Amino acid sequence: MKKCKECGEEKSLDNYYISCKYKGKPIYKSYCKDCNIIRAETHRQDNLKHYNKLRKVYRKKYYDKNKELLNDNMKQYNKSKKDGYHYVYYLPEEHYVGVTDNVKYRMYSHKSNFSRHTNDVEIVHKTPCRKEAELVESKLHSIGYCG
Repeated sequence: MKKCKECGEEKSLDNYYISCKYKGKPIYKSYCKDCNIIRAETHRQDNLKHYNKLRKVYRKKYYDKNKELLNDNMKQYNKSKKDGYHYVYYLPEEHYVGVTDNVKYRMYSHKSNFSRHTNDVEIVHKTPCRKEAELVESKLHSIGYCG
């Protein structure tokens, strides 16, 4: 049992973080986990400009570089998977209709970007003409399907 400096409650050692400064036997922090979380959030809110600046620097250094690499990889993937057809697909759980020329990549995009259920995808129409696929899709939208 240990008494928290912030709230003054006596709690078991499970409710305290272990300090990483000391090697050997565990030394527990002075504040309980609940108070520690509150203190960290308060500090972040008080220093929001500083944290936003750090986020921008990190994003510029890592995210943009990786995004370019990811886009290049996806372009190569897309070229290798296209077969010259355009597909009108239907996601029954979402009541969603869309058009794509690469079903596998589009389902990945739906799943990762929009958290849609893509397990039961149905191909409604397949055509070499994009305009025809878009006409079929717009007809389905006018009936009441989302998209």
